[in-house]
Amino acid sequence: RSCHILRLPKMIIWICMCRTVKNLMPLIILVHGGGFVYNDSQSRQAQLMYRYFRDHGYACASVNYRLAQEAAFPAGVEDVKSAIRFLRANAEKYGYDPECFAIWGESAGGYLSVICGASNDEEFNSVPFIGEDKNHPVSSEVQVILDYYGCMEFGTMEDDYRELRIPKIVRWAA
Repeated sequence: RSCHILRLPKMIIWICMCRTVKNLMPLIILVHGGGFVYNDSQSRQAQLMYRYFRDHGYACASVNYRLAQEAAFPAGVEDVKSAIRFLRANAEKYGYDPECFAIWGESAGGYLSVICGASNDEEFNSVPFIGEDKNHPVSSEVQVILDYYGCMEFGTMEDDYRELRIPKIVRWAA
């Protein structure tokens, strides 16, 4: 197994992969949850997921993004898309397939994963990645989006909670 920690300004990217696979591995980009206000790429859930995926033959990168108290929307989306472009530009260096990217996120990370995966390259691209000036235009496209309990309809969230009879204290905590 091989792991690399890339410490970039305002972002840490953790790349893990299994060296026993001879072909280029698909990359799963993990985006942590935390209600947009806490957690990071080394959260317990992110660690469990990248270890699971890594042990099953995938390269994994767990990425950070600016939290709500650091920067307003769409900063988190821009950070994740910048990380995707960085990872694609450096695929040969780290040995994964630049044409086979999946993005997986839980909770707030699920929301960010869907927005990143569903938007085009012209949207949310104002955050450059280190080395971007030395690369041809790099796509932030992903081939697979995996949303693990991310909220997609913030406007109907309260109605959904009531319909599901989720107690107010749980709704408040969420």
